[in-house]
Amino acid sequence: MDHWGDGVWAEVFLASAESRLFVGAEMVSALRQSLDDVPPATRLRKALEGVFALHDWGLDAEAAQARLVPVVHHHNFTDCVMNLAYIVYALLWGEGDFIRTVLLAVNCGRDTDCTAATVGAILGIVHGTRAIPEDWFRKLSPTLALSEQIGRIPGIPKSLAELTDRTLALRDRLAPELPLENPYPAYRPCPRVAPAGHDLAHWLVLDAPESEIAAIREELLRTGVCPARLKPRVIVSEGLTLDLSAHARDAGTLNLFSFLHVENSDISPDEVVVSATADVGMTMWFDRARLLNHHSRQLSIPSFHRAEGGAAFLHPLKRGDRKLVHIKLYSCLPPLTCTLMFGDLHNDPLDGFNLSI
Repeated sequence: MDHWGDGVWAEVFLASAESRLFVGAEMVSALRQSLDDVPPATRLRKALEGVFALHDWGLDAEAAQARLVPVVHHHNFTDCVMNLAYIVYALLWGEGDFIRTVLLAVNCGRDTDCTAATVGAILGIVHGTRAIPEDWFRKLSPTLALSEQIGRIPGIPKSLAELTDRTLALRDRLAPELPLENPYPAYRPCPRVAPAGHDLAHWLVLDAPESEIAAIREELLRTGVCPARLKPRVIVSEGLTLDLSAHARDAGTLNLFSFLHVENSDISPDEVVVSATADVGMTMWFDRARLLNHHSRQLSIPSFHRAEGGAAFLHPLKRGDRKLVHIKLYSCLPPLTCTLMFGDLHNDPLDGFNLSI
């Protein structure tokens, strides 16, 4: 539900390396062997091979970091390829020293809480609590830092010891049910298409003077259909994200039109979250109401909880609604993507929000 493609292969790599380390493998050997579990053609495999190449060249940590960061840097600070490259870099150059390894990971930047936690966990597998310097270890609290919401869950573990005991007990309960040899099918990424029940999105894409755009918008509002003369400008998206690179040129504006049809009968109108993101500034209207005017020029991360390059906001929609969606994109140059999606208050995508024209 949460990972796709390289994100899954990153988990495979870490699970493989940690499994080897649990049974006594040497750090560099475990990491190198686990690289074989990642397909050669993936972005992750190429990035990690680059990290090992820097290590083989004998560069010091500072020189290796200077070469690595520009190559794997990604505008999404949670990008798994970038952050796993930083994790492997820190483990290779940290040479088993806890403080040095954690600082190497953190000083690469980006998703530092995760990279630091991962290298610390891996050193814990190898050395146990002895990995942590004694003066640091004495400052650790046994109590877990939980949000108020999580803390209210009945029976939630309140300490690290309790969580560890529960994890081991769960392992003991599940172990007899898990076959040891070839238990799981090979991972094959499912195609990146719209969720079940979500039709292909059809958009009218126009690059025209403001006066012409205003007239077309009024015509669409009045007639509810795309005029025949403009149908050649309609494009089809096979997923939620629209690739507009072929239409982006000269740093001009693009205007996108589509009719939103709400067919979901299970939604609560006041709990629909609209997420609209693009790689450039954007303005969006539903019918004649302007809902979004965003000009940060953030590269797009389409999501409900971290909608960089746009915004996610509540907007009342109910079954049977039909609205003209107009998105205007500014300073358009390739590559260019734009995403419009609909979800609930739990950040889960909702079906039955179809776009056609």
